[in-house]
Amino acid sequence: MALELDFLIDNNKVFSLNTGAKFDKKNHTIVLLHGSGQSHVVWSLTAQYLSDQNYNVLALDLPGHGNSDGESLRSIEDMATWLEKVIKKLGIKEFSLVGHSQGCLVALEYVNRYVDKVKNIVFVAGSYEIPVNKNLIDLANSGD
Repeated sequence: MALELDFLIDNNKVFSLNTGAKFDKKNHTIVLLHGSGQSHVVWSLTAQYLSDQNYNVLALDLPGHGNSDGESLRSIEDMATWLEKVIKKLGIKEFSLVGHSQGCLVALEYVNRYVDKVKNIVFVAGSYEIPVNKNLIDLANSGD
């Protein structure tokens, strides 16, 4: 079940994909983290499938991405800190974490800090070092 959310972190709106289902505390939660320059859109079909399997699904847009407000965060560590704020705000005690590309690095940093909260971690197309096209870096630095 995807969470129906409307909440703020650091005074900025956080967007999570809504598949039309309600959060059910009896069901396990899965958090989906997109890659650099992406948004919840990359998880649309995955989120719908998992929701249909009776999971709570959070396909979040990181700050400055997709439909979330705020400046893009500058480091993986900052993104992990932001994710912990989301988890605390929503009162989630245990969940599975799925990261794609840069989202893998965020998931790894998060688990390194908060290992007791994460039941499973899944990496999709990740690497310990992810080269990024200079044009994407220039766009990110310009606020796009």
